[in-house]
Amino acid sequence: MHASPETLAAIRQLRAEKKFVEEGLYPGAPDEDTRLRCEANVNRFLDEFVALLARDASKEQLLACAKAMLDSFAEEDTEEREETDTYIGEVMRAVGIEDWTDFI
Repeated sequence: MHASPETLAAIRQLRAEKKFVEEGLYPGAPDEDTRLRCEANVNRFLDEFVALLARDASKEQLLACAKAMLDSFAEEDTEEREETDTYIGEVMRAVGIEDWTDFI
C-alpha cells in the first residue's frame, strides 16, 4: 500500500501526541511508568508502520504489524489493551483499511 502525504501527516500527528491519558471513557494509565511504557510501544508500532508504508507493504503486512502490536499488550490491563485498539484504528483509517478488526 502506498501512503499519501496526508496519510503520513496524520500518522506523524498521532506519533507526536501524548498517549494513554484520560480521554472520553478511558481513565488514563494507572501511573506514569505504565503510560510511558505503553506510549513507547505504540510509537514503535507507528514507526514500523510508516517504514512498511515506505516500502509499499501489502495490506497483510500492515495487518501483521498491527497484530504484533496488539499481542505485545497481552500483559497490560484491559483498559490499556482497549486504548491500543483506538490508536490502531486511527492508523488503519488513515490508510483506508476500515475492516481491520475482521483480520486481527
